Amino acid sequence: MGCKHYRSGEPSWDFPLGLGWASSTQSHFSETAHPSHRGTYTALANVGWWIGSFLAAWITYGTRNMASNWAWRIPSVLQFVIPAVALCGFVLAPESPRWLISKDRIEEARQFLIKYHAGGNEESPLAEFELQEICQTLRQGAEISKKTSWLDMLRTKGNRHRTYITGTFYLFSQWNGIGIVSYYLAPVLVTVGITSVTQQTMISGFLQLWNLICSIAGAVSIDRWGRRGILLFSTSGMLLSFIIISGLSGSFAMTQNAAVGVAVIPFVFVFCGFFGFGITPLLFAYICEIWPYELRARGFALGQMTASAGAFFNIFVNPIALKAIGWKYYIVYCVVIILGIINIYFTYPETGGHTLEEMSRVFDGEDAVSAKIAEVGESKERDRDGERDTKGPEDVGLQAAKI
Repeated sequence: MGCKHYRSGEPSWDFPLGLGWASSTQSHFSETAHPSHRGTYTALANVGWWIGSFLAAWITYGTRNMASNWAWRIPSVLQFVIPAVALCGFVLAPESPRWLISKDRIEEARQFLIKYHAGGNEESPLAEFELQEICQTLRQGAEISKKTSWLDMLRTKGNRHRTYITGTFYLFSQWNGIGIVSYYLAPVLVTVGITSVTQQTMISGFLQLWNLICSIAGAVSIDRWGRRGILLFSTSGMLLSFIIISGLSGSFAMTQNAAVGVAVIPFVFVFCGFFGFGITPLLFAYICEIWPYELRARGFALGQMTASAGAFFNIFVNPIALKAIGWKYYIVYCVVIILGIINIYFTYPETGGHTLEEMSRVFDGEDAVSAKIAEVGESKERDRDGERDTKGPEDVGLQAAKI
């Protein structure tokens, strides 16, 4: 997939991929990670994108001078290798304990938590606490999840807030200028006087390495800095660097001063570094934390659809705008980044320090959670009373023996 970002005008297959691969893997990472490691692990999941991008860039660099169609066919064919290796890992991967509990396979979930979260300690209070917390949360949402639909993402104030964050975050991940410097890096370099294919592909290769390093740094920092802190720091740095890129590009367009054009390159690295530090890791980690179990997969799917719509715009509109008005188009993204910072500051809550089961208090409030628990408790009590009235002593004893 990485190679297509260096071939302007090629169609994107991210949309169907996002609905399956991304939504399922994101949910699995967040639901299987140890509570104290969840933020870092889910953040590192999206860092893998830059690994593929790094490989694609340098493979493209190696085949750049081939005179045949194999110049692009070799990078494309090699992209089958990593999915083939990943497939083996998927076959061996254990199921999520939350999924197991939702299917009444509680003992399997218990063994998962003991093995992976408690280091094999059968008496671990952490594993028992997690099991009880997950069971309680899934019992509370059992009746709701059976009737879950896409409309549930808009039924409550908390879910509307989650939907708004998901849509705006994934859209902003595409509409912040990164679409210009990643999808159309070569035309950007041409506008500042760098026209050599060798120079362009080499810059691209080192840029992907830089993105990978910054993304890893951001992923391992989210528990220390907090989600909001990293997002605000990242977007503020993106804004400052993109303003400088716009100014230098405009100066080069008017003066054709080679030194000014070359000065754009380090600020492209700075911009991408800020993007990789905040947006890349939190695009997975933040969204997976805000959605409840029964809507988490739909939340990720919504995000991927929104991102695909933004990428569609990047692929087909950005080159037209760049050709028509050149560097002045960068000003549009400076405004978009400002709006993104304001949006994050006022509408994105801090999610660090909460388990996935506790997150409903952040979005729905204590009253909503208490009402939900009371409603479920009353419903279960009525069910028990009904069972006692209809079952004889033998039936109750048999049920108790099964439990």
